[in-house]
Amino acid sequence: MKISHILGCVFSFFTIMGYSYSKTASWDLVFSINCFIAAVFIFIGYEVIYSGFLNAALDFILHSEKKNIPELPKIDKFLEKHSLLKIWGIIIVCWLPYLIINYPAVVHADSGIMLSQYFSGNLSNHNPVI
Repeated sequence: MKISHILGCVFSFFTIMGYSYSKTASWDLVFSINCFIAAVFIFIGYEVIYSGFLNAALDFILHSEKKNIPELPKIDKFLEKHSLLKIWGIIIVCWLPYLIINYPAVVHADSGIMLSQYFSGNLSNHNPVI
């Protein structure tokens, strides 16, 4: 498929550019005269791998039959009305413990310093009170 080759090229380009930037903090690994031919071969290799995976995934998604997917009538009935709001609520409920634990200034390492500065009258803008 055409889309898998296009996405494979995009992903391989970003992979090579990211690798070059992480190793040399520049794109010299790709655009220098000495390494350009190696970068082209690496690009082709990544493109073949990425487009192969994307092609297989798209074939699996497009050619899977409806009868192989189990029906979930309770979930379908639950999501009949206001499905976006219900899914959003489920995500919020699942994230709630994380949000409570990491509430700003409750578990933060500077909480003691902030309170000490506040009560001693030596308050600065470095650690503002909530």
